[in-house]
Amino acid sequence: MKITEENFILKLKQKDERALEYVIDNYGWVIKSIVRKSMYNLESYQEECINDILLGVWNNIDRFDKSKCSFKNWLAAIAKYKSIDYKRKYLKDLENENIDELNIKVDDNSHRDIIENEISKET
Repeated sequence: MKITEENFILKLKQKDERALEYVIDNYGWVIKSIVRKSMYNLESYQEECINDILLGVWNNIDRFDKSKCSFKNWLAAIAKYKSIDYKRKYLKDLENENIDELNIKVDDNSHRDIIENEISKET
């Protein structure tokens, strides 16, 4: 059976990998644009975040309710909140780094402050 706009959600719920490929082909631009906009300064985390979003869709498709919102909006919400989670993860990693191993000034917390401000605004 061919995966179409009408049956891809049902096929995702049945764990058909072709349905996930359909999501990537037809809705991948939504994920990429949200992740790149939200995590523009964390390029090394973007690919991992996108993969995590797709895994979230795969594992949580049973929670999608067509009567509440469109799939595109549901996917965008997952992408937005996963991006915020990855920013928080990055901040936590920054806090745990050994400051002696870094080649920056001890007083330079500007990058951290920028990301914290972005998370505050987004949440």
